[in-house]
Amino acid sequence: EKGKTCDILKDAIDRYMKVLRNTYLIVEKYSRKLSRHGSDADNFDDNFKGTLQELQINLSAPCETYPHLHMDEKYSLDVAKVSILNSDSIWGVLRGLESFVQLFYMADGYKNVFINATQIQDFPKYTHRGLLVDTSRHYITVPTLLKTLDAMEMNKM
Repeated sequence: EKGKTCDILKDAIDRYMKVLRNTYLIVEKYSRKLSRHGSDADNFDDNFKGTLQELQINLSAPCETYPHLHMDEKYSLDVAKVSILNSDSIWGVLRGLESFVQLFYMADGYKNVFINATQIQDFPKYTHRGLLVDTSRHYITVPTLLKTLDAMEMNKM
């Protein structure tokens, strides 16, 4: 983390690290299972550029406490060995972290986790995004509501 920081950012980093750890646990589980059955060693193709070393988060403005209608959600993300996420607001950093985590994928029969080098410049098309959850007419369990919130986060809502 370079520049500004806040509790929202620290909590987000913890949350996304947990997501990545779970992905790596799946790979580790399958790798052990495959190695017991005499699977081949890792074979990377010619496009392999090395491993991701770090993600630098550059937040250039102080954290806001609550989202608001005119919040700035734009961010830029450069994925390379040393990846860089830049944003003027905490809301842009949160959207960028979500995009970053979604770029990881499992390959080679769950033996490896990859992320492609890429550059992203992103911002919302509309100032307001939302989802109507009508719990007054339709009973929705708490676990279902929590899953809905997770899905909204994944879709940057």
